[in-house]
Amino acid sequence: YEACIAAHYMARHQPPEEAFRWNQIALDRADAVADARVQPFYGSLYVNMGHSYETLGDQAAAEQYYALAATFGVVHQTE
Repeated sequence: YEACIAAHYMARHQPPEEAFRWNQIALDRADAVADARVQPFYGSLYVNMGHSYETLGDQAAAEQYYALAATFGVVHQTE
């Protein structure tokens, strides 16, 4: 759980390619734990993955992650 949170915060202060990598690590860590505390965090993780894909120019992948985030009640806000 803690590794997921740490990776999430690392992604926030990186250039786009590194942010993508840290967001993927955060999602992978969340998937790897059997800790109920991580469940409410998935919406944010999916929005961040979507934003990373969008920043890197892959709008189709971004939309998939934004849709996943919405299933957790997190709606992507355009800037």
